[in-house]
Amino acid sequence: MTDENFDELFDNNDGVGESSNDGGTNAPVDGVRSVQDFHELVAYHIAVMTSAKNSTKVRVESALWLGESGEIDAIRPLIAVYKRDKKNPKVQKAAGYALGMFKALDAAISRQTGEMIEDALERPENADIMQTLTDIAIFDRRGSRKGGRRLLRMMFVLLAVLIALFVAYTLMPKGSLRQALTPPTPTPTPTIDPNAPTPTPTFTPSLTPTITPTPTVTLGIPPEEVRVIQGDLLTLIGRATTTRDFLDSLTTIWTTLAQNATNTSINSVCSIVTPPIPDDYVLPPGYGALNPTLGQATDYINSGLSVTRNGWSYFRESCAQGTMTQERIQTGLSAIRNAQDLFNAANTILTDQ
Repeated sequence: MTDENFDELFDNNDGVGESSNDGGTNAPVDGVRSVQDFHELVAYHIAVMTSAKNSTKVRVESALWLGESGEIDAIRPLIAVYKRDKKNPKVQKAAGYALGMFKALDAAISRQTGEMIEDALERPENADIMQTLTDIAIFDRRGSRKGGRRLLRMMFVLLAVLIALFVAYTLMPKGSLRQALTPPTPTPTPTIDPNAPTPTPTFTPSLTPTITPTPTVTLGIPPEEVRVIQGDLLTLIGRATTTRDFLDSLTTIWTTLAQNATNTSINSVCSIVTPPIPDDYVLPPGYGALNPTLGQATDYINSGLSVTRNGWSYFRESCAQGTMTQERIQTGLSAIRNAQDLFNAANTILTDQ
């Protein structure tokens, strides 16, 4: 990507950029905001980024904001946008940059094999990173993109080089990378004594034949297992569209508030109990690469579940405040549409297969 294309993502002539980092809502008071405000902003920017009905410039800004936030709940929606939004390359590139920020953050954290990020951040050697994340979430200290373009470009260039080296190392035959980078050791020339007797070669017949093992060929996921996984995924999609289940209930709530946001209606919907939301679906290791359709459908469904969970959290936080502004209602409706789009996209690729 050229510098000109990179700069287009940060062009402030369209009215977005450093002046609209919080989506126009919940700006920090005196430079400080609560953890609840931060999570509301994350939910807001996920809703804005994933909705194709919003303008490109606003979606780009929200994607970059999520990358700078360091909030892991934003990763799945960013992946979904990066994979599916091929009709909007600017938004797709912005999601890619945001995911690169998460990768750089993960690489910077010092942790042991198998250690959770939350546990690693509590160790003294990661104190600076923990303070940076706190500054971002609570004090909104994310810096200026425009002033840091050169540094950000350098970070992504280095990250791309590291990824390319890792892929090359993975694809090469075992030991070939070291062999390519290590100069050959010169073989010393043996000294031949002209007066030494010539040895007579000894021939020993072999009575045991050498058996060459037959290579094992992996053809992919067994068809019956593919059908089981498809059934599981379609069941999750069916639950998302079932009346009074986790997504339909949330749709009814926000639609009711959009039609009549009185104190009576607010008290009525806020008394509704949050229904259980399924956990993310986990494919067996390697299945996503063997069957990209299953992998993509799983990503869509898990992103839809994540957006739904954030939508319920946003609704509960709104109830706790005791008022429902039109801005909050529209954000809630937008999150529902985004979740529905993700489940519909997963259903389409599974039923067309």
